[in-house]
Amino acid sequence: KDKKFAYDIFHSRMMKYFLENKGLRMEIEHNTLLISEPGKIKPDKLRFYLDRLINIRKLFPQYLLKN
Repeated sequence: KDKKFAYDIFHSRMMKYFLENKGLRMEIEHNTLLISEPGKIKPDKLRFYLDRLINIRKLFPQYLLKN
């Protein structure tokens, strides 16, 4: 809904990350960040997905983050 926010989030490094991780999807609603991929997540891959979520979060511009 907010085009400026979308452009601020999907800067060149974020676009590169998503191009390197085909099939990865991201949704943001208020203060919630969701990532998903086709298929089911197996319990032994949970750490991988948590790390991936952290890495995506690190790509967010600092001025968009509110404490």
